[in-house]
Amino acid sequence: MRILIKHFYTYLIFHFLIQSGYAQNLATNSGFELVSKCPESINTNKTSYELINGWTSASYGTPDIFNICNKLEVGQNNKCGFTSPFEGNGFSGIITWEKYGFREYLQNKLTKPLNEGYEYTISFRYKLSSFSMYSIDRIGISLQDSSYYTTSEKNIPIPASYTHIKQKPFDTLTGTWELFKTTYTAKGGETNLIIGNFDSNANTSAFNLYWTTPREPSLEHASYYYIDNLKIHLNEHIIDSTITPIYDPNFNINANEVILDSSYILQDVHFLHDQAELLLSSWKTLSALKEQLIKHAKWKVLIEGHTDDTGSKEYNQQLSEKRANSVKVFLISQGIAPDRITTYGLGQTKPISTSDKNINRRVEIKFYE
Repeated sequence: MRILIKHFYTYLIFHFLIQSGYAQNLATNSGFELVSKCPESINTNKTSYELINGWTSASYGTPDIFNICNKLEVGQNNKCGFTSPFEGNGFSGIITWEKYGFREYLQNKLTKPLNEGYEYTISFRYKLSSFSMYSIDRIGISLQDSSYYTTSEKNIPIPASYTHIKQKPFDTLTGTWELFKTTYTAKGGETNLIIGNFDSNANTSAFNLYWTTPREPSLEHASYYYIDNLKIHLNEHIIDSTITPIYDPNFNINANEVILDSSYILQDVHFLHDQAELLLSSWKTLSALKEQLIKHAKWKVLIEGHTDDTGSKEYNQQLSEKRANSVKVFLISQGIAPDRITTYGLGQTKPISTSDKNINRRVEIKFYE
């Protein structure tokens, strides 16, 4: 009975974490949710660059913090525009362009420094406010190895790490929660990420929304964008296509057999048909995997999901990602720290057999330090 109860609670942990799309995000307070008190109005305090937990201003501008706890500031009476958060309860807002060069910049303190040579996916949502007189064609990020602050109210004198530039400053997506997304290879030691427009007025294309009537004087000659949902994820140890995984039907996760930085196919790890839910028959092998990570406290593990070529490429890619994540969720439920586990889905792109699809439907692992 105790074993059944333990398995039941483990299943609940699986279900919750899989449904919540568990993944490590290196941004602090990524959705502006953690506030010490309900934001009362737009920010006018130039004497403090501190905003809320994890967020500061990088310049003498005054980024704003919004939360649905203040219905006037988020609702239709807001001076900058009215919107709901992209998700959750909080979001922010900054002036990204102004006729006379004024700028605002948001700065996020990462939960840990970036690793040299590693690739990261960085994304956030941005949305033009409904009372802006201008829309622009770009927004960017800059990664820094320390906290940055300048008393300038205009362009900060640091280069963008990446700028997302649209074909036109005004299009069908303007006024919606648009997606900023890029990959970034770390120089090493970056601890802060800054969001804003790093280009001059001369290099920024702006469109006059002449039909708009601003309620805030500072927006009469400006573009103001809401920011939400910052995500910074590590794309670590992407599989080297020159490495052939070891296929051994008698393979056991045994310290004498495992070679660091070699790929192995996990035997007896199976899922419900066409789903990502692990079968109980997988638990013996996964428990052995857990024991190896407990025994070797400095080891990390890369988990890769693979499928056969039945179905569409898009569907198989998603399924492979979900299955790899199910293995990660198991390990987390057994006490393994999330930052020791990296998952990657390769769908149907790396078959190892032309005659046996069962072999192609597999989970591979690689231990590394």
